[in-house]
Amino acid sequence: MIGTAPGGRDVDSVLDAAPYGARYWLAFGLLTAMLFVEVFDFVLTSFVLAQVAQEWSLTFGQAGVILLAFGFGSIAGAACAGWAGDRFGRKRILIPGATILAISAGACALVPEGGWVLFGVLRFIAGCGFAAAGTNLYPLVGEFTPRRHRTLLTSALGMSSPLALALTSALAAYLLPHI
Repeated sequence: MIGTAPGGRDVDSVLDAAPYGARYWLAFGLLTAMLFVEVFDFVLTSFVLAQVAQEWSLTFGQAGVILLAFGFGSIAGAACAGWAGDRFGRKRILIPGATILAISAGACALVPEGGWVLFGVLRFIAGCGFAAAGTNLYPLVGEFTPRRHRTLLTSALGMSSPLALALTSALAAYLLPHI
């Protein structure tokens, strides 16, 4: 019978009674760190682009395309990733999404001077990866967290976003004048 654990108890009851072990906290910590890095990347690109735009003599429109590419990539990725997470499993979409984001964000460092089109394409791909990971992140945490703390811990996961914003801003303020 689906939804029934050994002994005739339903799966929700078994999950709710389960203690939080090291594996739970490791998974929660990794997902929190992943969200932190995703937001860090997004904000860091904005600060870097402000510096690069002057050096590359980018127009407002060209800089806007680079920044908007991530958003359009996120829309495209989210349109597919939620459905795919429901259909194939959240981890099967979340992990490739995070990998796509990491590779495309890292590849941005290799963009040659003046390569704003390539920069925009890589940011679009990064947005797709961000959405694939992000649309499945919160439901995954909600699914493996016992009901008694589900709201608290799913909400706590979101605290990594403003922390990433604050850290990125502080690092950019400190490092950009020295670079």
